[in-house]
Amino acid sequence: MVTSLGIDIGDTTGFLIAAWAPGHRRAVQAQAFQCDRESAPDLLGWILAGYGEVVRFGQGEEFRDALPGRRLQGTRPAPIRAQQHELAAVAARFGLTLAWRPAANVKGWVQARDWARLKAAGLWDITAGQPHARSAAWHCLYAAVHDGGLPDPLSRRVAGTARGEVG
Repeated sequence: MVTSLGIDIGDTTGFLIAAWAPGHRRAVQAQAFQCDRESAPDLLGWILAGYGEVVRFGQGEEFRDALPGRRLQGTRPAPIRAQQHELAAVAARFGLTLAWRPAANVKGWVQARDWARLKAAGLWDITAGQPHARSAAWHCLYAAVHDGGLPDPLSRRVAGTARGEVG
């Protein structure tokens, strides 16, 4: 199995954990969660206490300051940075190193063709009504494909053994 965890940081924090069977593009299991910022470290600890032994890849949304001359809308950098560091520390306690990537780098790839990748991977319906968990799904799928070697859900290449697979 290739198991990945995605995190969308912020005042409302989203998490999505999904597992794929070897050679498959559609998740065989997925769970979505949302909570407030203050509860996020405890929820992540709970998720990893249950699944930490099988999670091989994890990715969260990297926070980037606004470009020079532009203001961040509705965002305070200090709490977001603190949350990112706190979640990384929780993951590290379970032996998981999180990759942090900007949402802008991930969204374009995931959003292509009307969200076809999330739909093909089986991560669309489970996140209905949970926008932050859906954003976490972008990161979960991106990490599974780019770090874990999972076949791109929209590709036609033959699926092989993914990196970090657990039998």
